[in-house]
Amino acid sequence: MSEPCAAASAGDAPGAVKALEFAPAWPNPTTRTMNFEFRTPGGATARAEIVDVAGRRVSQPLKDQSLSAGTHRFQWDGLDASGARVAAGVYMIRVTIGNTAAVQRIVLVR
Repeated sequence: MSEPCAAASAGDAPGAVKALEFAPAWPNPTTRTMNFEFRTPGGATARAEIVDVAGRRVSQPLKDQSLSAGTHRFQWDGLDASGARVAAGVYMIRVTIGNTAAVQRIVLVR
């Protein structure tokens, strides 16, 4: 993973080990499928959501899944929750593990 996006939860001390490291999505921008990778130091329940710029959930590629410690990968196929292709534009991917979340901007082009 290159240049992870580390997420902090409330009360984290500076320099503390983070509960979540979120690598940059690839390819970004994309015309189809986008890949994501994150690492967690311990077992946890994880959720990944794609939201539009207004904050509305478009898709949920990872739904409250119990994961072991380590690196995990998932994909978003550019479809909404009903299976329809979403419009080209800027979206956000939000990965949540417990009370820790990381967000990054992704771009879908058609």
